[in-house]
Amino acid sequence: MTPSPVVGGVSARAVVLALFGLFALDTILLLPFLGLGAVAVTAAIALAGLLLWMIGRALPAAGFAGGRIGWRTLATCLGAAVLLLLLGGEGRLFYANADWQVRDAVLHDMASHPWPFAYALPGGPWLLRAPIGMYLLPALLGGSDLALLASNTAKLALILAAGSLVFETARARAIALIVFIAASGLDIIGTLLFSVLGIRVLFASLEGWAFGTIQYSSIITLAFWVPPHAFAGWFCAVAFLLWQQRRLPLGAFAAALPLAAIWSPLALLGAIPLVGYAAIRAVREGEWAHADIAIATVAALLAAPALLYLTSAAAAVGFSLQPLPFVIYALFLAIDLLPLALIALWRPGRFGSGVAVLVVAMLMAIPFGVVGVGQDFVMRASIPALAVLAVIVGDAVATAWAAPVRRRAGLPVMLAVLGIGAVTGGVEIARALRYPPSPPPRCSLPGAWQQQTQRIKPIVSYLAPVAALPPALRPRDPALIDPGKDPAQCWDYPWPAQR
Repeated sequence: MTPSPVVGGVSARAVVLALFGLFALDTILLLPFLGLGAVAVTAAIALAGLLLWMIGRALPAAGFAGGRIGWRTLATCLGAAVLLLLLGGEGRLFYANADWQVRDAVLHDMASHPWPFAYALPGGPWLLRAPIGMYLLPALLGGSDLALLASNTAKLALILAAGSLVFETARARAIALIVFIAASGLDIIGTLLFSVLGIRVLFASLEGWAFGTIQYSSIITLAFWVPPHAFAGWFCAVAFLLWQQRRLPLGAFAAALPLAAIWSPLALLGAIPLVGYAAIRAVREGEWAHADIAIATVAALLAAPALLYLTSAAAAVGFSLQPLPFVIYALFLAIDLLPLALIALWRPGRFGSGVAVLVVAMLMAIPFGVVGVGQDFVMRASIPALAVLAVIVGDAVATAWAAPVRRRAGLPVMLAVLGIGAVTGGVEIARALRYPPSPPPRCSLPGAWQQQTQRIKPIVSYLAPVAALPPALRPRDPALIDPGKDPAQCWDYPWPAQR
C-alpha cells in the first residue's frame, strides 16, 4: 500500500525535538535539586539548546524534510498513553501496584521540601540518590498525582508518536501499536505448567512463574509497575529504530542514552549493544559524520552530572553474574522468548535479520546479569531489546495483514502467539479494575520503605551518604528530613497486596 502524504498535523521534526527536549529538561532539573547555582543551570540550559539545535539541523538530511504526523495519529498516541497510565494507577483513579508505595513517597518528599534536602539517618545525612527523572518536573508543578500523570502522558505520547514514524501507512501504525501494547511472552503457559506439576509460585504478576529467577516484563506490566525504566528503554529503542530506518542521525540516537540515564541507568545499559551495533554499521558503511560525534559529545557533557550522581556510592549496589539452572533457563527461553523471536527471525522485514538476531542474542544473554538484589537488571536492561522485538513483530503482522488472503501464511499463528501473550497484560488490567484506588502517601521515603508491603531491596538502592557525592555535586547545606516524625501508619487505609 502506497503511503499518502499527511495533510495537517505536526511536523515530525517538532515531535522528535520535543521528545529529546523533555528528557534534556529532566537532566537540567537535577542541578537545582542538588543545590547547584545559577551558573551551572545556565550552562546546562546552553548545552541543551545547543544539542537540540544540532539535532534539528541534522534531521532534514535524515529523512524528515516535509514529514508530518497527522492529528489522528497524535490523538491515538495520546489516548493510548492516557489509558495505559490511568489503568496503571497514575492519577489514582485506579489501583496502583505496590511499587508505587515508594514512588509516591519520593514524589511527596521532592515536592514538600526545599531543594536540596537530605534524610537524617544513622551515618548520614543521606541523599536521595536514584533515577529520579520521572519526579523532577511533577515535583516543581506541585507533586500532585495529576501533575505526574500529565508529565508522563506527554512523554509516552511523544515516544509513541515518534515510533509511528517507523511505519508508512495508517493501518500499519495501528496494528503495530496494538501489537506493541499487547506484546508479552507466553507467561500463562508457564504458570499453568507449574500448576499442573503441583508447584505453586506466588508472585504479583504472571511473569514470576519461573520462581522469580528470570523475568521479562510485558509492555503493560512495565507501564503499570515501572514507568521510569520503561520510558527510558522505549526512548532508546525508538531512537534506535528511527536510526535504523535512516530517519534519525547516528549522533542523535547515541545522545538518547545519556539523556535517559536519570530515568533508568539499567535501561541505558540495555541499550549500549544497540549503539555498538549502530556504530559498527555506520563505520563499515561510511554512514557517519563528524556532526554525529559532536551531538553525542554535547549530550554526554549535558548528562555528566546525572551520570556522576547516579554512580555515587554505586559499590553498595554492585554488579555480578549469576548461574542459572539449565532447566529453568531453557524453559524460560522456550516460553517467554522463543515464540516472539521466531516471528522476528522469520519475518524481520524492513528491519533486517541483523537487528532481529542482535535483540534475540541480547535477550538470551541478559538473564545472567545481576545488579543489586533481585532481578532488576534482567527486567530493566531487557526493555530496549524487548521493545525493538515487539516492533519487529508488529511490522511482521502488519505486512502479513496487508498481503492478499492467499499470501497470509503464518498470520493465524502470529495472532495466536500474541493472543496468548496478551493474557499477561490482561491480568494486570484486571487487577487495576478489581482493587480500589491506592491511598495517598503520608510518610517520607525511609518511613514508607519500612512499612511497604514488599521489602525486597535494601534502601541503599535509593539513598547514598551526602559525603559520597563528588565535591562539585555535593549539597552544601541541605535541609534535613527526620523520618522519626513520620506517622505510625503511612497510608490512611490498607494498600491491598496482590498475590
